Amino acid sequence: MIKKKRINLFSKTSRKSFSLFFTDKVVLYATISGIMLFIIFVSLNFINFTQKNKIQSLLQEKQKYLKFFIDNQNEDAETKFFLLKKDQLNKFLKDDARFLPYYNVLNESIGIASSTAKIEALSIDKKKNTAFTLSFEDYDAMYNFIKYIESETFTKNFDELTLKSFFLTQLPSSNTNGYKLSFEGLFKNLAVNDVWDE
Repeated sequence: MIKKKRINLFSKTSRKSFSLFFTDKVVLYATISGIMLFIIFVSLNFINFTQKNKIQSLLQEKQKYLKFFIDNQNEDAETKFFLLKKDQLNKFLKDDARFLPYYNVLNESIGIASSTAKIEALSIDKKKNTAFTLSFEDYDAMYNFIKYIESETFTKNFDELTLKSFFLTQLPSSNTNGYKLSFEGLFKNLAVNDVWDE
């Protein structure tokens, strides 16, 4: 038997040569590479454009602030002066002895004991160490005050109090003798609200 060979006329058989196959692949890869390079190029241009806009806006803002600082140099100097004075005030308040309430307590206590007694000198440091000198016009006033300073009413304001010296003086208004007493001691901390309390 003889086999019949049939030829299908409707089917297409294509045989590509190696060079044609290679050319098709090169075109495909070149197209993909071209598209990717185009996307990268567009992306880089977009990033460059946005960066230039940001830099331009920052430069404009910098110019605005520089103009503001140049226009307001006097206010800046006044602000620095104010801050310097504020620092000085804070340092003063830190070292302040809060003198007034202690002076008032001492003055009231002396006024109770003698109407003629006067505070001639008074110093108080921030640790409440004190030294003060009182003057009296007559002996009886001084004697009454010495009795009074031994009472609880006077000593309740002090942790320590010592009579340092006793002077006999000539009063300038008359030819009579006056008396001075000098004390050193330590005030108790007073719970007094004065104008400097924070």
